[in-house]
Amino acid sequence: MQFSMLVAALLLAAPLAASPPAKGSQAYAQGRALEQRKDWSGALAQYQKAAAEDPANLLFQIAVYRAGFEARQAQKEAQAGASVPGKDQTRARIARIQPAPELQPLSTEPIDLKLIDQSPKTMFETVCKYSGINLVIDPEYQPGKNLSLDLKSATIDQALDFLASTTRSFWKPLSSNTILLTNDNPNKRRDYEQLVTRTFYLSNVNTPAELQEIVTTIRTIADLQRVTVCNNQFASIARGEAGKTALAEKIVSDLDKPRSEVLVDILVLEATSTFSKQLATALASTGLNVPVTFSPRSGIQVSSSSSSSSGSSATSAVSLASLGHLSSADYAVTLPGALLQAALSDARTKIMQAPQVRAVDNAKAVLKDRRT
Repeated sequence: MQFSMLVAALLLAAPLAASPPAKGSQAYAQGRALEQRKDWSGALAQYQKAAAEDPANLLFQIAVYRAGFEARQAQKEAQAGASVPGKDQTRARIARIQPAPELQPLSTEPIDLKLIDQSPKTMFETVCKYSGINLVIDPEYQPGKNLSLDLKSATIDQALDFLASTTRSFWKPLSSNTILLTNDNPNKRRDYEQLVTRTFYLSNVNTPAELQEIVTTIRTIADLQRVTVCNNQFASIARGEAGKTALAEKIVSDLDKPRSEVLVDILVLEATSTFSKQLATALASTGLNVPVTFSPRSGIQVSSSSSSSSGSSATSAVSLASLGHLSSADYAVTLPGALLQAALSDARTKIMQAPQVRAVDNAKAVLKDRRT
């Protein structure tokens, strides 16, 4: 397959909404109807008929290339389906799916360019030639008024985005070194915008309600309407423009975070505990009684005896002259008895198990003991 044919086929991967000239318009309209029904062989025949009626029409030539490319791809898929059974057939089809092309210019040097009073078409052609990029212009592209351009140390993407926003144009990469230029309006974006399909697997979602909440956020923030959920796989599938799906991927990455966790240490104890505490105080059993006994010293003591019918007894006495010599040594005191007792005892405790329980936020954690 020649490179020009491949570029032409990629150029109009989406159907064109153009109004062809009068010559060959009937065959072109029939080809469009067959193309919408995915009858690429019939569409190719009608486009070839239209191109034969008006060979100078570039729109007809591009339609012929596109239909031919799709017809050959459909034929290859049919042959692969007949020879590759089951899962091998599915893998072969997936392998043929091409990702969205990324622009990789030959020159990566910063662009320093100044243009004065030039048409948007001339500006795009100059920037593309400066970076070694091929430019394919939509036949229906209508450039606006002349403008001036002054770029300083800009990359190729920055330069093209600046031109697109200034001239109200739309560009998209067709391959690593080719871009398409057309007017920026809803119809052209619908016809040329690259649609990609992405599947997002969420590893920190536990319920379908949480998955649906994330999908609702994607639809609202990224403005993606073709978003569905797969509850069995905890996944969401989105189809849309490359920029919107990239934003959806960023949203999923930010929201799919692990929950807060807490680790609880548990001790299972087997204890036979006998705890006793005694504290007691006691004085003499007869109460508080402090007798004082007079026992004078022998130096001041005077012996005296008395007799009675029962017998005689000797007593201690002190003369009047010795009263001034009395002191505390002549007296005796008997202190009462007292008791203070304290006792404390405890038994041994044995650790049977020491499990740990990990619980996440808003989730119930249960610890089961088979012995109970």
